Amino acid sequence: LPAPSPTAGRASITSPTARTGKHARAAMRAAINVVKMQKMCSVEVSSVESMVEILSSVLHGVTGILGMSTQENSEQVHFARQLLGTLRLLAEFGMLKLGDDRERALVRGITDALIDFLGLSSTSRPMQQCKKAACEVLERIFALRTDLRLDKIFSAYEDCYQKADEWPAVFRKLYADLFETALISERVKCSQNEFVDPFLETLSSGVELGVKSNCINLLFSHSFQRANLVREAQRVTVLASPEAVTVLHHARGAVSTFGQLLPDIASASEETREVRQKAISTASDLLRTLIQLITPFADNRSGQGYTHEVVHKHQDVLRDLGVHRCVIQILQLSLHRKKMRDTLDEAIDPERRDLFRDCHTFLQFLVARNSRNQERMFQYVGLFMSHIGVRHLDAASTVAAVVHDNSALVAQLRDADLRMIVQSIAKYGKCARWLEMLQSVVEVSGQWVRRNQNIVLALLLEEQDFALELDGDQEGALARDDLPKVASPKAEVGGLIPKRVSGRDLLRSGSLMSHSGSGGQGQQSSSMPRQGSNGGPTRDRTILYREGNKTRLELMVCREQDQGSSSFLLYHVKCVELIGHCCAGRNQANQIKCRSLLPLDAVIRVIISCHHQEDDDTPHPDVQPDTLRFIRAPFISFLFHCYVDAAPHDLFGSIDIWGLSGSSLVGVFLEEATSLVEVLQCPQGVDANPPYEQMDFIFGTCLRVFAGLVKDFAPRPVPESARQFVDMVAKCCDVFPVHAWLERHVTEAETFFSALGHLEEFEDIVDRMLETLDTFEREVRKPPAVTEEEAAESAFRTGFKSFVEGFALHVGVNPVQVVGEGFKSLVGTLVHHKELIQYLSEVIIVEAKRPPEAVPFLMDCIRAIRAYLCGIRPDNDHVANWHAFIAGRVPNDSELRSRQEVASERGVIGAMAQVLSHSNSLVVKEALLTLQVAFAGHHRDPAKASQKALVAYIHAEENRRQFVSSCVDLLRRSVQDSKARELLLQKKKEQREVAKRWHRRKGSDQTADGKTSCSGVETQEASEYDKSQVGATDEPESGDEDVADLLAESNNILELLTVLTYCLHGGDDELQFALFAIGTARTLHQEDTLAELVRYLAQSEHLLAMSMANKNKRPLKVVLQAFDFFSEVIRGPNEQAVVALVENTSLVEVTRNLMRHLRYDGTYDDLKFRVRTSILRFLLSMLQNFEVGQDAALKKWVNHDCDQVILEAWEEAYDLMAQHADHDGDTDSMIEGVEQAELEQQVFLHFAILAYLADGAGSLTLPAEVAAREKACSWCRRQCGSVAVIRGGRVFQVHFRMPAICDDLQQHEGFASEVTAIVHDCVRSQDNEEGRTAAFQTRVVDLIRKELLQQQLVGKGFLGLLVQYQNYVRRFPLLVTLIINLWLLLFESVFNLGSGDDLATVSEADNLTCIYRTGLSRVDADADGDNQLWNCSSRGETVNMPGRMLANTASGMLYLLALFHAICYALRFVFVFGTSTKRKQIMIEAVLLIFSIGGNIFSPFFFVVHVLEFFGAQSARMLLESATLNLRKLGQAGLIIILTVYVYAVVGFQLFRDKHVAGKCTTLLNCAVSYLDGGLTGDGIHENLNFETPSSLFDSRFMEWFMQFFAMSFLTVCVQMLLAIFSGIIIDSFGELRDRHAEITSHLNEQGHLLSHNTHRHYVHFFVFLLCAGSNTSELTDLEDYIYGQVVERESSEWLPYRHGLEPQKQQVQSAKEERHADQSVDIFREQLGALTRRVEDLCSRFDRFEARTGQGSRGGTGTGVSNALSGSKVREDAEIDMLPRVLSSSSLGLPPQVTSPCYRVDTSPKHVLSGPRGGSSPGRGAAPPGLERRWVPENHLASIGDTLLALRCDMQVLRDHVMPPTPCVTTPSHRCPTSPLPREIWEQTFRSS
Repeated sequence: LPAPSPTAGRASITSPTARTGKHARAAMRAAINVVKMQKMCSVEVSSVESMVEILSSVLHGVTGILGMSTQENSEQVHFARQLLGTLRLLAEFGMLKLGDDRERALVRGITDALIDFLGLSSTSRPMQQCKKAACEVLERIFALRTDLRLDKIFSAYEDCYQKADEWPAVFRKLYADLFETALISERVKCSQNEFVDPFLETLSSGVELGVKSNCINLLFSHSFQRANLVREAQRVTVLASPEAVTVLHHARGAVSTFGQLLPDIASASEETREVRQKAISTASDLLRTLIQLITPFADNRSGQGYTHEVVHKHQDVLRDLGVHRCVIQILQLSLHRKKMRDTLDEAIDPERRDLFRDCHTFLQFLVARNSRNQERMFQYVGLFMSHIGVRHLDAASTVAAVVHDNSALVAQLRDADLRMIVQSIAKYGKCARWLEMLQSVVEVSGQWVRRNQNIVLALLLEEQDFALELDGDQEGALARDDLPKVASPKAEVGGLIPKRVSGRDLLRSGSLMSHSGSGGQGQQSSSMPRQGSNGGPTRDRTILYREGNKTRLELMVCREQDQGSSSFLLYHVKCVELIGHCCAGRNQANQIKCRSLLPLDAVIRVIISCHHQEDDDTPHPDVQPDTLRFIRAPFISFLFHCYVDAAPHDLFGSIDIWGLSGSSLVGVFLEEATSLVEVLQCPQGVDANPPYEQMDFIFGTCLRVFAGLVKDFAPRPVPESARQFVDMVAKCCDVFPVHAWLERHVTEAETFFSALGHLEEFEDIVDRMLETLDTFEREVRKPPAVTEEEAAESAFRTGFKSFVEGFALHVGVNPVQVVGEGFKSLVGTLVHHKELIQYLSEVIIVEAKRPPEAVPFLMDCIRAIRAYLCGIRPDNDHVANWHAFIAGRVPNDSELRSRQEVASERGVIGAMAQVLSHSNSLVVKEALLTLQVAFAGHHRDPAKASQKALVAYIHAEENRRQFVSSCVDLLRRSVQDSKARELLLQKKKEQREVAKRWHRRKGSDQTADGKTSCSGVETQEASEYDKSQVGATDEPESGDEDVADLLAESNNILELLTVLTYCLHGGDDELQFALFAIGTARTLHQEDTLAELVRYLAQSEHLLAMSMANKNKRPLKVVLQAFDFFSEVIRGPNEQAVVALVENTSLVEVTRNLMRHLRYDGTYDDLKFRVRTSILRFLLSMLQNFEVGQDAALKKWVNHDCDQVILEAWEEAYDLMAQHADHDGDTDSMIEGVEQAELEQQVFLHFAILAYLADGAGSLTLPAEVAAREKACSWCRRQCGSVAVIRGGRVFQVHFRMPAICDDLQQHEGFASEVTAIVHDCVRSQDNEEGRTAAFQTRVVDLIRKELLQQQLVGKGFLGLLVQYQNYVRRFPLLVTLIINLWLLLFESVFNLGSGDDLATVSEADNLTCIYRTGLSRVDADADGDNQLWNCSSRGETVNMPGRMLANTASGMLYLLALFHAICYALRFVFVFGTSTKRKQIMIEAVLLIFSIGGNIFSPFFFVVHVLEFFGAQSARMLLESATLNLRKLGQAGLIIILTVYVYAVVGFQLFRDKHVAGKCTTLLNCAVSYLDGGLTGDGIHENLNFETPSSLFDSRFMEWFMQFFAMSFLTVCVQMLLAIFSGIIIDSFGELRDRHAEITSHLNEQGHLLSHNTHRHYVHFFVFLLCAGSNTSELTDLEDYIYGQVVERESSEWLPYRHGLEPQKQQVQSAKEERHADQSVDIFREQLGALTRRVEDLCSRFDRFEARTGQGSRGGTGTGVSNALSGSKVREDAEIDMLPRVLSSSSLGLPPQVTSPCYRVDTSPKHVLSGPRGGSSPGRGAAPPGLERRWVPENHLASIGDTLLALRCDMQVLRDHVMPPTPCVTTPSHRCPTSPLPREIWEQTFRSS
């Protein structure tokens, strides 16, 4: 293309007339064609620059057109898409550069055009694709900018290499060049935020997630320029070696070549066959070349390959350049396969299969020992699995390499993946590489994965007929008749006829016949695909007997294992190894299963005689020794994992394993060791070709089995064979060349001899061999020599790394966490545009599912949200928040809650929960830190918005499972890591012990001999070794860096527990139940976070002592956080969580063991104190929520000796507290950082827990053991208070520690009296119990708050002084009031003395007022001292001198009293105003103060008002209340009196007005008042009337009689009747009050209710305890916190019981138990009753027969002998007579004494013997059998028996019809009937009722 001028080109293209012209489109098509040319180097630079300029100008024009148009032009959008595609191609092929100014100007134009294009508001699908392409181009341009900056950094470093003093100046210059100048455009500088607006518009326009992700990625690239530069600079240090540069060139060429070859490889047409073959050949050659670059040394002495360090760098280079993506693209091509019957499938395209094989080989080398590459490849495991089953394609090895020694990836493997491997064995046949893949997931980094062990073994057992091969005989060895008859054997096995059968196969054949029922379905065509996971219904047994027809011995003879992965013998060996690995690590469940597969005798038989011939049981001469070891090794390994390393057993007791010959196990070991010694002693070839295979067999297999056998199963003394074997192993170590030793052999030998160090028989040889092996270890572990080139390379890398880190620190970026100014600027953007947080959340969810290469971007997104939550700002005003962000802490910010709400509303919580399942631990940790800030809050003020967001997230079942699964996976991985550390530490400990003993022995030998036995060089080396090992041997627990590294945990358990604890603040039930499984969920094996956490604590407990000895605090912090988490889980109370913890986990044992580790020994005592307090508070919360009847859970704590551990800890804590008693002035305890009050609180926590255990568990010894600690027990009992509370309708007992202020309040008389008054008022004023509890709580809480406020004011200023002496402040005003009124009463008349006649005209009141106003005025005196008159009146009256002096003295005293009165009331007003919150009390004090001031200013009679205070006393109030109690009745009575008086007044006024005394009835009102006055005074109206008493009935006038009757009736009605009624009402009220007071007093003296004298005091103390804990409610237990909320926050008294206590609840539980026992007893009773009924009926039937026989005998008898028969009855059999009294006396009903008395004794005298007529025995029906004599029963006894049986039959019928379930009573066994569990009293009652 020609190079037009920029102006002309831009004008011609952007003009409206040419925007759609054909010239512009033709130019663009030409540009695209040029870009797509295969050889880009042929394009001239001027042409490329012109094309870039044209593209930039055209993009500007298109952006302007699309921005101005209202409707989107599809043609313009398509045109813009072509433009952006062209730019992307230019960027990918490196045509965009930043070399000179011209190139930078071109890139600047393109950058500005792309930014403007992203600012367009269109959201159509084509436009979104265009924006996505624009983001990709911008990302390439930003990469160019980073490359340019890196180039400048390298140049600067090369200029000042090894000149560290010049680096600061270089840093300053670089900072200006890199960040303050515009390398691309002014809009994307670090200090420019104009770049953000276009992206915000794009994000807010509703684009799809892919576009959002790209936009946010670019936004981060802009904000994190400094951090990205440092990150890239640290990564490119890998290129600082010549080999890495070579790899870089090869990798770049490979990426380009693969991109060109991929279309040809993917073509499938026949026309391009040759091209495809050539492309495949080229790709294979390239892959082989790359494989050579990442092939390590075969061993450390080989001359080919690279070291592991170099290989690791090469792998990183290949990964960073994306070579693996090209390989994956090849593998994603379709590989058509031909289905084969019962064998591996054949690939239709062999060339492509061979290419796939090379791809898999390359990937296996790429991921070897490289965790990052493994993470990248793990996402393609499904793709690799799809290639399994193709012949000559080893995909299973690729999967094994991806997960090899990577616990995080192994944990993410699905069960379906493992099942697919096992089913492939059953489907395609037995291939060893599939078993190797299963081995890689069972053992990870030397540690056994219990979960995978169980899964793999279960899958193998499911397919054991097809997958397991434990006998080593091929299936074709079965006899033909024993094979399943599904088809012709000839057709199935190709005409091969089996020739022999093994015993195990005969057993198999019977079980396998059931699989052959498909019949004709087995003839399915081979081209048809198999169905189902197990091959579908077409699977048959031909896959087994197609293997061959050889036995294991025959295969060993022909060395069949040399065939490689297809070897049947190799599969057999791998199979035995795999099941051994499945039961390794003491997996007891799997050990039991594997022992059934391979019994012990069978295993030992294989080890001993697997090479023996069956005919004569002699070794086969053609079996090679290496083949024999090849077979023996897996069985010996299985023997170790399944039998030796197991729980104690006696399986070896019946087998002789200690013989010297080859017929015993140890004899085999001895033969192999002897053979190795013979080989080593051979002088030819040992140095050149060491026998490593034999060394591996002896040292890697036999030694650990032998050590385990000697340690656990060997008899004492040790057998001779064992001695010889140890000697032979020692001889092997002596004769093996030193330079040929490998590190693994040295380690195994050291472990072996260390394990034997405890046996006296081997002490000498162990010491000698440890010294020898120490020499070998130094030789083996000697670092290799470093060449000059390698030294220079290392110096360059080290220097460059220091340079980069120094530069990073200079520009404000933390090189470790990669944070800096970019986060601050980004958070500033988030603050102003909060919608970005939602976009970030959406992107995080998407990025979390992407491959591991997206981790950096994902980390930046998560950190950006955490930075926002931490409150970071671009300014420097939030330094504390920045430090909190760096340290991963929660900021102390008042605006945190609002930021949490914003983040929760925008989906941050759900996004972080999704990230928790990520495979990268750093990503998970960052997510946990973000959640930690999002949920931060107090347990009384949690982050409710975040909790609601999490609840809404886990409401979906899938999300809940994912969240719980993530937590459980983290815990499981931590458990595995902990187990691994424990094993390593145990091993190291054993080595230390042996080494320590060896050093001591060596020192003693040197002392005895005076010299050592070593040579000079060896002596010097040994001394150096001794010096290096001094710290390790003297202090092995704390002085070893290796141990510290092993103890360092890299998991995220602490962060996870912190997040979960914050989530559960407030006791959310839904969140609690999501964390554990009980009932059906537990039966279904759902994941249980609590159970996993307890397992982790149990495992960590073993390492706790070692961790503390090595100054590792993290385990203690984890335990502390774990129990805080447990406390939140059971909050509520959550009874199911308590059950899940106590019953379903080993929490009790873990708690006991942890408490034993938390002894105060001077190591981290402050942290131990916090951990112990957390455990105790959790236990107290749990025990407080145990209701009556949960004795089993409480007894579990006692049965596991937790009470003993707590007793010991209690005693230890009390001793520490007592030691501080002598230091009264010090508030700190003996533990640094712990105050004495905290230690006292912990002592009480111990006591409270012991109290609950003693009360609930029913322990008989625990109370005595607690009481035995007299001092501690007495101190705690003084501190302890106990109340009953109600929660959820149930009563609980709360033991609490009374605050110290309670003693002060008890001594305060005013407080006690006020409490007593409150109690009386509550009972008097409230009739119902609820009202009493509410009034009691309200008034007592207010009183306590006032007292607490007063206590806080003591010693603080003037008000505090008043509070301190409040008794005087309250009482002095009353005393002064009494004195001043008495003074007025006594000396009021004194003021008038001495005035004489001169004061006659002055009233006494005026005189007193005048004198008081004068005050203390001095009396004027003349020079002679004569008294002058004192003018006291305005009218000029005078007072005489004696009266004046007396009045002056009295008035002066009165003035002083008045002034003191005002001062007292002013002080009391200040006191009340400052301490009281009641307005009424403050107003009363204000009124009293005003009257006191008025008494000082106006008149002393104002002080009379203060006398009213005396009416506030209890007795006075009672008297006043008697007058106001029945106020309504008094009012009615008064109204009647007034009306009656009024009637009389009207009558008197109308009829005889003139008869009244003058002035008594002038008007009707005057008359009524006069009458009322006479009635109330009791005199009547006689004094008001003037009339004569009638003297004669006839002479007196009628009016006189009427008036007399009128006056007398008034006196009778009004005075004697109505006034008496009025007074009676008052008297009755007083009596009622007196009775009420007596009733209240009696009620308060009762027991069992809240307000009783002995009960309400505890609740008052409990209120004090709650109110004192208000400042720190985190120290309250769950139940106490609930009550605190009820009292302080909700002011509810629902928790406060009035008559509820534990005793009724205990009785209720006991009644329930007794009812259940009664139901069981009734069932037993009914069963016994039925049995007794049957026995009585049988007895009655027998008696009827007996009665019938006796009746017949009496009628048939004659003579004298017969007369005796007539007077009695004879019994036919002795058995019947003997049984009858026994049955009746043993009946559970019992018989009367007269029945059970010896009336059944049979008279056996000769006179009762019946003689026949001839003197012999009389034969007849009553003849007894031989040996039995006839006996007679008296007739009265017989009648008594009949009556008894009749009564018994009636009673049985009544009982059968009317029996009711009786109430069982607890009695001693002596009170029970002999055959019934019910007491005898119930039986007697039942008989009486019947």
